[in-house]
Amino acid sequence: MNITGAAGTRILGVSRNAKVADTVEGNNWKIRRIRGIQLQEMMLQIRQAPTPTIAAGCDRVLWRQGPGKYA
Repeated sequence: MNITGAAGTRILGVSRNAKVADTVEGNNWKIRRIRGIQLQEMMLQIRQAPTPTIAAGCDRVLWRQGPGKYA
């Protein structure tokens, strides 16, 4: 939300209520191609992150507490 604003999920083609696992197909992220320097940098970071696997366990919600701090 800090980068894309309220329209972020629409821009990425992801449902606002989606779980992380809903945005993966096989070993690839299911996210729209996007334009814009800031958005491309964000997508690079997303695509470098490993996709979730069953072995990694269930999704969990983390609230951002501050820069780099989640609980």
